[in-house]
Amino acid sequence: MSVTTLAPTFQSGDVTLYQGDALEVLAQLPSASVDCCVTDPPYGEGAADWDGPRDREWYASWLREVDRVVMPGGPIVTFAPRRRLDLVMSALREVRGDSPARPMQLLVWAHYAGFRVAPGYLRPEHEQIVISGLLLAESEDVRGLRRYGSALRPSRRLVRSHGLGPHRYVPHPAGPMAGTVIEAPRRKRGREATGHPTQKPEDVTRYLVALAAPLGATVLDPFAGSGTTLVAARAMGRRAIGIERAEEYCPLIVERCAQEPLPWDQRR
Repeated sequence: MSVTTLAPTFQSGDVTLYQGDALEVLAQLPSASVDCCVTDPPYGEGAADWDGPRDREWYASWLREVDRVVMPGGPIVTFAPRRRLDLVMSALREVRGDSPARPMQLLVWAHYAGFRVAPGYLRPEHEQIVISGLLLAESEDVRGLRRYGSALRPSRRLVRSHGLGPHRYVPHPAGPMAGTVIEAPRRKRGREATGHPTQKPEDVTRYLVALAAPLGATVLDPFAGSGTTLVAARAMGRRAIGIERAEEYCPLIVERCAQEPLPWDQRR
């Protein structure tokens, strides 16, 4: 199938959705056609019947295609399983390296809503987000979301680090910037609660979109799931392209993308 015969399942305004296998659809998208990728791939932990085992080559295969479709140097932001974090980071490093222009970064979403596990295991209270590329850590768009999480804190500059007396810090002249921890609840309320087994909160996803994509940019999500990345991108004034393999989730994504985005003060 050629690119010209690739027909979207849904297209309206700034959102395009393709139903199909991520690798097959990605292979038909033009190179350097999106600005960044924000995605939540299957973890391979059996959360649903589609969440089978995932090895390093599986991660590398779709990351290669995403790297081709994303503009050179554009950020790739992906959630990663706790016990397979090494596979994700190893595959991403193989595909993109770890240079100053495209550094590997790690963001932690602390939700503190862990579940009871087997004796001897720590209760999981966070999820990891692996990043390849530079982010908009100091943008006004990101700063505007400060009150909805704790990832943005005032930056400090060390002005004395030796000699007698305590170290002294002053506010950094560049102002606050995003940090490596997001504290946000995992709960979904109202119309945001879809019942999808691995759905991420729109609060967290909006923040990731703001970090990765400037206003008007195009965000790719090859594992759309319940469509949260597409919904968040649209709400944040970005364009979005999503791919979802499970046909049964596509009507849900279409329904969510057709809804008018709610202002933050009405969502919380």
